[in-house]
Amino acid sequence: MSVILTQSMFIGEYAIAAGQLGATDLQNIIDRVEPQTIKELFGNTMGTDFLNDISSGVPQDPDYLTLFNALMLEDPCTFENYSTGIVEMLKCLVFNEWYTSRQANPTTTGQKKLDSSNSRNYPDNSHLMFRYYNRAIGNYKVIQEYCEKNLETYPDFDGYKKDYASPL
Repeated sequence: MSVILTQSMFIGEYAIAAGQLGATDLQNIIDRVEPQTIKELFGNTMGTDFLNDISSGVPQDPDYLTLFNALMLEDPCTFENYSTGIVEMLKCLVFNEWYTSRQANPTTTGQKKLDSSNSRNYPDNSHLMFRYYNRAIGNYKVIQEYCEKNLETYPDFDGYKKDYASPL
């Protein structure tokens, strides 16, 4: 069950029309991706505590709120040093999951999209999968690095490391 994201957050760049994927399907993706990602990000114990601290979509503990909002690392040597926040990270991952599960039929000659009674080649926009996933992972890494540098504040941090994806 989602405690952070709502379907109404998927507007603008992340717009998902109900006709493209039913509202139930989008909610199912949100309900699966959100808790899994939070527990991978922080580890099971801290992830569960973080999710339990959420009220009206926002953490109540100031230490969790720091991780939830936009965050800048003060280390200029760090490649990624800015996170746009957990909501944006989760939206990227949900959108990526939606995008990869769009209704297309795999065939021996590639993806086919139903076009009336005929099929036509499905356009290759796979670069979008990498764009949204990697944007999320940039946020993910910054949040984890912040936790690692502040273990006295986040002693239960035991997050799972992730890396950027590449088509190569």
